[in-house]
Amino acid sequence: MKPPLRALLVMSVAVTSTALFLPGTAGSQVPGQVAESEVFPHVADDLDARVGSVAPSAEQQAIVSGLGAHVSWNRFGTPQSLIKYGGFLATGLSGDAVQGARQFVEANSALFRLTQQEAAGLELLNDSPMARSNGHAVIFRQRFGDLPAGQDGLITVGITEGKVAYVSSSAAGNQGTPGAATLSATEAWIQAAANLGRSVSPSAISNLGQDFSWTSFRVAGFTGLQRVRLRALAMPLGAARPAYETIVLDRGDTLVGRLLLFDALGTTLDEVQVRRDPYCPVCGDSPTITEYVDYVEFCNAPVQI
Repeated sequence: MKPPLRALLVMSVAVTSTALFLPGTAGSQVPGQVAESEVFPHVADDLDARVGSVAPSAEQQAIVSGLGAHVSWNRFGTPQSLIKYGGFLATGLSGDAVQGARQFVEANSALFRLTQQEAAGLELLNDSPMARSNGHAVIFRQRFGDLPAGQDGLITVGITEGKVAYVSSSAAGNQGTPGAATLSATEAWIQAAANLGRSVSPSAISNLGQDFSWTSFRVAGFTGLQRVRLRALAMPLGAARPAYETIVLDRGDTLVGRLLLFDALGTTLDEVQVRRDPYCPVCGDSPTITEYVDYVEFCNAPVQI
């Protein structure tokens, strides 16, 4: 049995320099000018080093009051949660979920610290119909210059038949265009791997290519295709910064000699040690099952398509 794959790192971002990463073409190697300790602090847990918060303005408070809504605010001074108990935030909007949601955001653009033009330019990220109802969850994403937001910068509108029931967001307001960066995609990945304690030489990287928005490549000593893409990281205080989202992929450990237990009620995982069974027909001392079995042939059942 092949060991399972483990994604060692999902997101690596830098928050210490407005000129930290450079969107290089595949294969380009631009020397970085920032010390590794500044780029990727060596910590075991996820780290968000962004500091500060923005207080909502009087204009935003007035908009919430006019909607008759209850609001909680995020660190960017925009609604983290917006709801009108016992009613809708807006009615009479377009019956098309996306168009209606966009009408609401544009009409209340100042609430999200955006101009109407910026609200109109929000990227549609997803339109998800809700099961057993006419409702939709419509998600818009901000772009900062040419870069989509890699974290935060989202507005979700719950809408049904032209009526807005709920809004949540991590909208960051107008943060301008991120400055130029100084690292290539592969250099950013090497930094991310180093943060995991894996030292990689640039010469170990091969087969550079593009997979939609991702720069993809293979790395000697790692399993699977590695990926990196450039995004914008919104800052509570200041302008958005360029940041690379990286995936460092390698083999994990098998469950040989272990049993993994999932408690669905408590949503917890536990592990117990299991002794090897010398009489196991698959992995015992004298196995009788030594190859894969054709399920259709074994069950004498036709394939249903």
